[in-house]
Amino acid sequence: MMGRVLASRRTFPVVDYGMRRDGSFESVESANDYVNRTLEQNAAEVDDVASGKKSRAFLTSRFGYRTGREAYTAGQIEPYLRTTYGVGMYIVHDPGSSRVYRIHTAYPRNDGD
Repeated sequence: MMGRVLASRRTFPVVDYGMRRDGSFESVESANDYVNRTLEQNAAEVDDVASGKKSRAFLTSRFGYRTGREAYTAGQIEPYLRTTYGVGMYIVHDPGSSRVYRIHTAYPRNDGD
């Protein structure tokens, strides 16, 4: 995780960019559970994407316990490992899917960053 965040960083005279975070769930089973619960908690947004009303959506959920770990950096500081308590996921409209949307990415994260 730390290596991918560091490797993605680029610095130019005016702008810095690259990955701010790279996280991992504890297991495939826990990832599936958190993703399903995040979809349920954001049902209205999911319905908007599935119906085509929106082409995409970024969904978040906060849980009261550990969801995984992530390497995180804020700007110029070196990345550090931290425990996460939430989930972020990006879904897109996909008429070819039986659900009419697909999950592009999902990862453990903390809110407010």
